Amino acid sequence: MMKKVGVSLLVGLITCMWVATLHAADTPNCNNPNILVLFDVSGSMGSANKAPPSKYDQATGAVVEATQITDQEINFGLLMFPSPEGKGCQMAAAPQVSIGEQNSQAIFDVLHPDGANFWGGPKAWHDTPMVQAFDKAQAVEALFNPAHRSYLILITDGVQDCCPWHDGQNFDYDEQSDCDGDTLALDPVEAADNKQDLIDRVSDLANAGIRTFVVGFGEKVDVESLNKMAKAGGTVKSVKCNENQTDPLAEDNCFYNASNGAAIGQALADIAQIVYDESCDGLDNDCDGEVDEDWPELGQQCDGSDADQCVEGSIACTLDGSDAFCEELGDNKVELCNSIDDDCDGSVDENWLTLGQECDGPDLDRCKTGVVVCAEDGTNTDCQESGPNRVELCNGIDDDCNDEVDDGNSLCPGLQECVNGQCQDPKEDEPEPEPEPEPEPEDQTGTGDTGDQPDDPGGDDGSQGPVIGDGGDGQDPKGADSGVVGDKGCGCRQVGGSPSMPLTGGSLILLLCALALLRLRQSMPTKQS
Repeated sequence: MMKKVGVSLLVGLITCMWVATLHAADTPNCNNPNILVLFDVSGSMGSANKAPPSKYDQATGAVVEATQITDQEINFGLLMFPSPEGKGCQMAAAPQVSIGEQNSQAIFDVLHPDGANFWGGPKAWHDTPMVQAFDKAQAVEALFNPAHRSYLILITDGVQDCCPWHDGQNFDYDEQSDCDGDTLALDPVEAADNKQDLIDRVSDLANAGIRTFVVGFGEKVDVESLNKMAKAGGTVKSVKCNENQTDPLAEDNCFYNASNGAAIGQALADIAQIVYDESCDGLDNDCDGEVDEDWPELGQQCDGSDADQCVEGSIACTLDGSDAFCEELGDNKVELCNSIDDDCDGSVDENWLTLGQECDGPDLDRCKTGVVVCAEDGTNTDCQESGPNRVELCNGIDDDCNDEVDDGNSLCPGLQECVNGQCQDPKEDEPEPEPEPEPEPEDQTGTGDTGDQPDDPGGDDGSQGPVIGDGGDGQDPKGADSGVVGDKGCGCRQVGGSPSMPLTGGSLILLLCALALLRLRQSMPTKQS
């Protein structure tokens, strides 16, 4: 902790001196910019002069080429971490190549296997003392020279990693091993502390006017740390970058992510152009008497990258000065259902196509007697139905609009039932009617009696008795002898003069009744006058 306070105090004093002697903002700073390259030479970078080329070989080629191309425009320096002659996380007292003019050859001599001062290349016991590299950079006075704009370029393939497995010594900046016990696995608590310390170091330098460009090499980098470091250093690759991205090769990372030496070379070329060309920073960087002349749209109103189309921003310079963008500080305007064009796209409530249509509200019926309106919070719609709830009645009509007529169990009072649209009392159960008796069949024999009854006018032989006629002798009064019944009895003529026919059972009964009444009358005494 004391070490960090001392470094911060030193940075503060140098910053005060730099601010005190700094020219006005619109004064051109036409001296070559200073760049100190922080170069990772940990064991994971691989040995030098390998076939195929190791990560160290690829990164070295990119750095050598970039410094050679811009040797006349940029003053370069080189700080390797860890120290080439040390172990683990040991650091050299000063950069291997101090910042100066036309330093491309000096950098080649140290880094390249063919160089005059080649250090030998990474060793397996070299760790990654990234925080210590920034601490050493804060002590480089040339970076704080107000006559030059100054920058750092970090090139790394890993994470902060210092473990005490080299001769029992610990060279970590906080004297706390980054590994869990005697293993090579990083301790999560230490890793979190290291991440925050790195961000703090970059922020301190940015506050002093020294911006840090971050180049991550490969897929084993600490993506979150590098993204946040680029954000803190004011050198994000794009204003739309995602500082919470975790994919090392994603396009929206804030740092320059490289998968090979060519990608590192492209990143260095982009950075060099930002550094020595005209930058969007309110200064005349190229000393032509004009400020930010490549961005004439600065200050104009604009619509930012949010989802709405409302012009609520203005064109401003990016943090790294490489370009301009629409800076819109307000919240994204979301279209609401409120009869207002909230997102400024020329349409009102366009997301709610059912507005104004008929609808059935939350009542008990199914009748569409309402209209679709905006909900109170503007995020949805409601069915506004002011009429009363339609209740099904016993009237032969579908009152509640459910496509059924007079349905329900409580349409009529009491025990009455709904029948054909009217309430009626239930019918009592009626007894079934008794079946009618079948008629008796008539006697079809034609003889009637057997002749043994006392009043039987017929003979003892069962023959039919005489038919009632004009006389008892069986003779026709007109001399006709037709119609005589039998050869015995009274010989009465058959009524009507028709041929004799046999008496039916019903006729015989009537005849007997008539004879009985006649005898009864004859037996009654005659009234004396």
